Amino acid sequence: MKEGDVDKRGLKTNPKKINNENVVEHVESFHPTISHYRREHAPNVMYLSSDITVPAMYSDYCETHCTDQEKLISYEYYRKIVKDRNISIAKLGHEECELCQKFLIHNPRTDLRHRNCEECKNYEIHHEKYILARAEYQRNVDVQNNMKGKPINAN
Repeated sequence: MKEGDVDKRGLKTNPKKINNENVVEHVESFHPTISHYRREHAPNVMYLSSDITVPAMYSDYCETHCTDQEKLISYEYYRKIVKDRNISIAKLGHEECELCQKFLIHNPRTDLRHRNCEECKNYEIHHEKYILARAEYQRNVDVQNNMKGKPINAN
């Protein structure tokens, strides 16, 4: 190479590189959420409903997003994106957190509350906090989704 020549290696984009934004958007369209009952043990893991499977998600992606112009992605690539987003579809052990489970044992008919029962009062407070936390989490998800695609203000 002559003196003064600029090395131009690596400047062109790979024509075979896959734009995974469509795949990420498709995965997010299944609305993965944090778990009410696993938050302490796995705070960064998102969960999907147990009736959803990665093969079914991949099949839906292929039906809706793969046209003649777009290249078909592999199942393994799709699965890797789901894994990289910390989304789990594993069957969960308990359907309720410990406080909710304790209350169900105490009072199987959750529609009835005992007025002077300390256990029922504690559950009511816990349940209200749960509702508020889920609403706040959903608000944060909505804010993040609204911010996608908007330019960042450089002040």
